[in-house]
Amino acid sequence: MAIIWIEAKPRTVFEALDAIEQAVDHQRQLAQLDERFMEDTYLAENATQLQNSWAIDMGRVVPGHNTVLGRAFEAGQRTVRKLSWWYGLPQLQQITEFHAATVRTIDAMITHLHHLANRMQTLEAMHSEQRLRSIESQLRAMRDEQLQLRQRIAKLEQQLRPRTE
Repeated sequence: MAIIWIEAKPRTVFEALDAIEQAVDHQRQLAQLDERFMEDTYLAENATQLQNSWAIDMGRVVPGHNTVLGRAFEAGQRTVRKLSWWYGLPQLQQITEFHAATVRTIDAMITHLHHLANRMQTLEAMHSEQRLRSIESQLRAMRDEQLQLRQRIAKLEQQLRPRTE
């Protein structure tokens, strides 16, 4: 069971329902962690946030209130955005490309880390039991060989004693 809080300022019931639906979908996604995150919720949340918010929305404006002044403020923001578009576009494109490359790199690193962790667990499990059995069998064989060599040395010593006496 999870308690989900939404921080939306809905103007209508439909906007409130949309905000609730988005929050529930987000919670479901977190509940079904990708196996790459090895049950690390902090890493999963941050990777999800990276993947969802890496792109810069170049046309985004701060929403105004539902008043004449608020709509005028939004229109002013849009006008300033369009007038300064030629100046900021190259930098924004460079930032967006960097963010995309960073997110892809982090995603590849997480996947690689997951594969390495699985490989290490497999090797540890394989070596711990099989290697121990192999070493035990080698030790038994060496002990048996040592016993046979001691018996042979004892026999040879007995054969040498009567000749010298």
